[in-house]
Amino acid sequence: CVLLLAGCSEDFLERTPQGVFTLETYYTTTEEINTGLTYCYQAFWISEMQTGRFMVGNMMTQDATKGGASENEGVDIKNNIEYNILPNSSMAYRFWGPCYSGLTRANMMLEMTADKSFNEESPKGYNYLERMRGEMKFIRAFYSWYLVTIFGDVPYFTRATVSNITPDLYETVDRSKIWEQIETDLVEAIPVLPKRLEYDETDVGRITRGAAQMLLARTYMFNRKYDDAAKVLRDLIENDTYSLTPDYADLFGMEVRFTPERIFEIPFGEQEFWRTPGLGGYGTVMPQFQTSRDDG
Repeated sequence: CVLLLAGCSEDFLERTPQGVFTLETYYTTTEEINTGLTYCYQAFWISEMQTGRFMVGNMMTQDATKGGASENEGVDIKNNIEYNILPNSSMAYRFWGPCYSGLTRANMMLEMTADKSFNEESPKGYNYLERMRGEMKFIRAFYSWYLVTIFGDVPYFTRATVSNITPDLYETVDRSKIWEQIETDLVEAIPVLPKRLEYDETDVGRITRGAAQMLLARTYMFNRKYDDAAKVLRDLIENDTYSLTPDYADLFGMEVRFTPERIFEIPFGEQEFWRTPGLGGYGTVMPQFQTSRDDG
């Protein structure tokens, strides 16, 4: 009788997970990178960002007024309209959280794709990876723009933070540095983004070169770089296909999308918005705030 004893190393117990995606192994094709970019786009849908932009951009001006049955409704909104902004302001949170959500998503995808190189081109001749990285840079600039214009000096970072949380992330950064990063991202994004009519039909609705030019021009104007802004806007007017819509009413309505007058449009689906049953198939909460009361 022969007795055989066999042993194995500890490596036998350390098996690579099968069927589980990781950040380090997933983004290897343009299709996989596009799923991450879609996650960046999804940040535009966050309802607090939608309502926050309306409340700060419209309700704190004379363009809109706070409604309600009594003065006891919407006290926080009333305080903000009167510029009595408290540290626990819900309106401030509506921007703070979603802005950092969008910023973090764009940072992650830019870092995950930094060393990638694909030569895949669309039927209209642009490189898919370069275009997608341009979209990511616009998204980072977009949320950075709102952070700096609303809050000024804020904690700011341009690296992925999924598993790399360090104390420096909470350090306040001078707004001039943030403006510089916004300019850099947009200047780099503009050459690789397609113009409005250069996208394939299946990609209509994505961020365009014109959108990046418009945000860069606004960035220049906020920093009193008017000559730089004029140069960007002149190129936008002369070398793209934007124009005023003859009938102003054609800018509104669920069936109207991507008219030549709209430089940056965030499209929503036609499903009912989950927080507002009965709103009627807009896919967003905004019609509840901006539609005429006569429309129901």
